Amino acid sequence: MWNEDEWDEEDEHLMEYVSIRLDSHIESVFNLPSDQVVMFHKPVTQISPSKLQKFTDLVARNLNELYIKHQGKNWKVEKVEEMKEVGLVYVWYENKSNHELIGFISFKVCFDDGFKVLYLYEIQINEEYHHQRYGSNLIENLQSLAKHVSRSIINDDNGYFDNARGISLTVFPDNLEALNWYFKIGYNYTSQSPRDRKLRNGKLVKPKYYVLHRPSV
Repeated sequence: MWNEDEWDEEDEHLMEYVSIRLDSHIESVFNLPSDQVVMFHKPVTQISPSKLQKFTDLVARNLNELYIKHQGKNWKVEKVEEMKEVGLVYVWYENKSNHELIGFISFKVCFDDGFKVLYLYEIQINEEYHHQRYGSNLIENLQSLAKHVSRSIINDDNGYFDNARGISLTVFPDNLEALNWYFKIGYNYTSQSPRDRKLRNGKLVKPKYYVLHRPSV
């Protein structure tokens, strides 16, 4: 069993291997939302730059104003590097009829708050497909994956997923639609999450982000 002291996210060989093993479980867990959807999944090291660019463009279409507010006009430079982090696994849906990108989710195995978790980096749905449960389907599948890998006894996983304790993520405090959605589906603040502060004059100061978690159940 791997503990936090042994886990080195800077070790790209380790993280690539873990992402390959994590990716190998997706087919047995993820359920498609309809027969009009095609699912694809790969570790980030196996995804073409052009496909990653499409994912980045979707983030920009959905959250550009929030990222500019919190990280400045050049936020994409940092985001592009983040989305290429070794260890990430991507799952994405395309429209079967026209191959249009419906949405994607990306995640990796991390330690957060001292516990091993699947850390959700992005979940983004093309605006044309909002409010059709594609996002709900993706995150429900991710929750099933977290439960599956934490309880599976598979020899060649080498204990990488033993006792993984659910899913963690970050969210902007002013991304109210996403924040309320996460609370609704069972996420809550982690013990180390930045929180709102009330100043002596009564003004409420919000942090740059919250860290939320939902345990495997």
